[in-house]
Amino acid sequence: MKKKLLIIFTLSTINYVSSQNIGVDSNGDPVFTFYDLKTNRLEFTSKEPLSYSQSFRRYKHQFVEDVSGDKTISKLSGFLFKASLLNSGKNFNINKLNDLNLGLGLELGWQKTMEDLKDLKKTPRGAYTFGGNIFLKIDNVDLYDTNLNTEENRYPNTIGMNLNYNYLFKNSKSIISLNATLSRGWNEKELLDYQDIGETTITDELVALKEFKGKYGTIDNNINKFRLAVSYPFYVKYINPVPYLSWSTQNNASPTYGYGMLLNFLTNPLEKDYKIPATLGIGINKIYEKQEWQSATIYIAGTIKIGKYK
Repeated sequence: MKKKLLIIFTLSTINYVSSQNIGVDSNGDPVFTFYDLKTNRLEFTSKEPLSYSQSFRRYKHQFVEDVSGDKTISKLSGFLFKASLLNSGKNFNINKLNDLNLGLGLELGWQKTMEDLKDLKKTPRGAYTFGGNIFLKIDNVDLYDTNLNTEENRYPNTIGMNLNYNYLFKNSKSIISLNATLSRGWNEKELLDYQDIGETTITDELVALKEFKGKYGTIDNNINKFRLAVSYPFYVKYINPVPYLSWSTQNNASPTYGYGMLLNFLTNPLEKDYKIPATLGIGINKIYEKQEWQSATIYIAGTIKIGKYK
């Protein structure tokens, strides 16, 4: 019954969803970002169980068609602030939220995005949006330090910047989207998961356990990373498929490749003004990491609008 009620609640709040990171992969990293500077938002992903964002100091820009003088595009530029709780250690489980080790993320940036498209077909070469943010993340990790042989909470940090760009084709409801992130952080993927012996069952051939307790190893907070994602979102009535490719690299490690598909369901069909409707999506992606293809991952993501600026 709990699961059934959860599904009903999720679907009933769809009408209040707005868009920011419209497309993410299974790690919660963006593959399609389209900012709406006129709304406050709550967002949820596996990487950020809860985040809040809002804009300030917004400026409006009007564009007109050369021959007719008709207004074609209204763009809005402004600063953006975001605060988030981070899922810093365990796999996200909505039934065990109290077991999460929550970290803190802060983000500040500038974006130039669409407020309104009167008629995209009247623009000479389509339209575009772009922007960038700087961020700080402080994770909260249960760590068994193999150098000290101790269990303790550690708070490694990550600093960096991300850039986003979208090109909207003039004669179709499709977009080319680019997302790039450069950061300096810690060796999260190199650490192993561990559990106390008393919480496991051990045989001659295997170790069985319900869940991991934390991370095992030594934290290195000098890892430089770069990630690039390219996607081709398009809109067909109430459905928004987002096929994507991603590539990431870091020092002292081989590159990681990924591909996937996010299928967003819209509350309304996309109109010609390109005001992107509310979405809730389910995705699947596959990653090539450590010289082999990993098992496919299925995930969900969405955002909730809690207010709108005039």
